[in-house]
Amino acid sequence: MSTQRLPATFARFSTRAAVAIAAAALLVPGALALYAFGYSEHLATHPWIASLRLPQTAIAWPWRLAAFAALLAAAAPMLMALRAAHGLFVGYARGSVFTPEAAAAIRAIAVWLFVAAWTQPLATAGLSLAVSAATGTRAVAVSISSDQLWLMVFALIVWGIARVMHAAAVMAEDHAAIV
Repeated sequence: MSTQRLPATFARFSTRAAVAIAAAALLVPGALALYAFGYSEHLATHPWIASLRLPQTAIAWPWRLAAFAALLAAAAPMLMALRAAHGLFVGYARGSVFTPEAAAAIRAIAVWLFVAAWTQPLATAGLSLAVSAATGTRAVAVSISSDQLWLMVFALIVWGIARVMHAAAVMAEDHAAIV
């Protein structure tokens, strides 16, 4: 792994970005838990399942756990993308910028973004089943929108950038070995 000497401002920015990403990755599951366990009466109005018009009542703990699992399943690919981004910025802070490892981290972000686009419809079904069963209603909702399509397109663009960056890093290493 080759490293470059970078301006101190770039290293500071990368370190701060890594810290912010780590904080977000820690806060999201906690916020989802607070939402599912502390404000379960509001789960029926979640945008994914609001069209079911379920009654707004507090739900029993096992159903709260099921709703939390569905929400966490939807967030998991994005949390994995954040994990890859954290590693990317930690590497940047150490000077590992145009390297195959940085390209691999960007590729991992792209893969997790692509996976995220596919998990939301499944998580929507899980959330709707949990909340509807908890309220005595049997209904299922599946949310598919253009947002998922755009996320897939963006993931493919990021994946393409990662491929180009990987090829450039390999060429740079070859060039450095010759010189």
